[in-house]
Amino acid sequence: MLFIAFYIWGGDTIDMYRYGAEWTGTDISENEIDEAKRLAKENNMNINFFTAAAESTNLDSNYFDVITACQCFVYFDKSKVLPEISGMLKHNGRFLILFISEDIYIWCSSSVLVGISF
Repeated sequence: MLFIAFYIWGGDTIDMYRYGAEWTGTDISENEIDEAKRLAKENNMNINFFTAAAESTNLDSNYFDVITACQCFVYFDKSKVLPEISGMLKHNGRFLILFISEDIYIWCSSSVLVGISF
């Protein structure tokens, strides 16, 4: 399975790495990505990290099985990020919005992402 995590500070991507799969982590902050790379290297984890805004990642279409957004979705431009995420997900892919402080987990199928209003 292929996963991408937005705005990671390294934390959720590195924490979830132990469950397997191939992980990609993105953040708009180059400093956060540098720290995530350092933590991954320190723990011998093969994770692809790069700096990008969630609204314009330039990643391949129909590529990811799961996309997560942890503690960050409220900051995104929904009119741009939802089509971006929908395009990156494989058929029947899942988008997981995490609000850890409130323990709220919302799953959305790729087929309905563009029609969601937040």
